[in-house]
Amino acid sequence: MANSGKDTNGSQFFIDQAPVSAFPGWDNFQRAYDAYRQNPEAFVAQYGSEWINMDKASQSYQKAYEKYGGNPYLDGYYNIAQKGHTVFGQVFDGMDVVDKIASAATNDKGKPNENIIIQRAEIKKYEG
Repeated sequence: MANSGKDTNGSQFFIDQAPVSAFPGWDNFQRAYDAYRQNPEAFVAQYGSEWINMDKASQSYQKAYEKYGGNPYLDGYYNIAQKGHTVFGQVFDGMDVVDKIASAATNDKGKPNENIIIQRAEIKKYEG
């Protein structure tokens, strides 16, 4: 859910497309979090605040990203600075549709040249 700060969620949302192969691995997030805990101000000054609070990252949360990919550092709840977006779902079936949307021609600002309309979507509890 796109927003411009805490408690500002609106009706705009986006689908973030990142393949499993692009996922940096939880060990990298853990090392970064350990460095953050040693000196938060210096860490944020050098690397920014878009890092995972690994104290909140449960095993089931981690396994979902390992299996399906994505960008967990965008999730505001898990972000060390509690800045980011509200992640309310993850595509676990139908990635071909997401890939087709991602391949649409865009202008120089990244906006699709033609409107992309999602005519139907289902929200299901993942049973994997």
